[in-house]
Amino acid sequence: MSIKNIIVVVFGVVLVIAVGWFIRNDLNSGNQPVAVQPPSPSATTPSPEATSKPDGTASNGKPVDPRVAALKAEALSILNRTLDVKSSMSGEALTGTVGRIQSLISLIKSRFDYVDAWLDLGSYERVVGDNEGTILAWKFAAKLAPTSFIPPHNLGDIYAFTLRQYKEGEQYFLKSIELNSGNIQGYLALDTLYKIDQFGKKDQIEPTLLRGLKDNSKDLTLLTRLAGYYRDSNQVAKAITRYQEALKLNPPNRDLIEQELAFLEAKL
Repeated sequence: MSIKNIIVVVFGVVLVIAVGWFIRNDLNSGNQPVAVQPPSPSATTPSPEATSKPDGTASNGKPVDPRVAALKAEALSILNRTLDVKSSMSGEALTGTVGRIQSLISLIKSRFDYVDAWLDLGSYERVVGDNEGTILAWKFAAKLAPTSFIPPHNLGDIYAFTLRQYKEGEQYFLKSIELNSGNIQGYLALDTLYKIDQFGKKDQIEPTLLRGLKDNSKDLTLLTRLAGYYRDSNQVAKAITRYQEALKLNPPNRDLIEQELAFLEAKL
């Protein structure tokens, strides 16, 4: 993957970028690594259509496919919109971030089908509070890479936890784990979303975590989340079973899990 060595001017920018940009490069915080699939060949090599000439022909001299031309026109309409800065960021931090956005826009204008650059663009626009721009960038990335779980995961995050449009966030997270059942962060995000009282879907916590464990049976985080759910809902026997399964994975927090087990076993 390219565009990895990003220089961020202040620590605060790093924290905000971690909300979205890291999902492209490091979406594997669970025990089971999540492989980031190359969304399309264009992520590394521009297609001739992506570098078309003003006369309507591609760089190889052939006419540009009308569908490609329509995508490129859509890309340009997104890239030419005015950046909507709503962040309290100022000074060098803001200047540096806006400069990075402008560099990405220039890059994408030369290679409109560069998926990684669209993902980065959305993340930097999120840093400056341009939620509309973020969504447009990530939705376009999803068009370019319809089999990649990363754009819908990112969209789920901004809809659910920034805009608090819970239903939309849920649908995007579900799409993400449908595309990649190994996306542990997708199940965990849904677990967090379903715990929000206003959404009213706490009955989906257990089936979601069980679904995650069906394909990721040795994931420690999913196991302990499910055990915690059973503990909090007073399903003591089920909680004990899941904590015991977690201990078999030799977890780094063994002492804490053993304390939970001792507490629960005392309740039987």
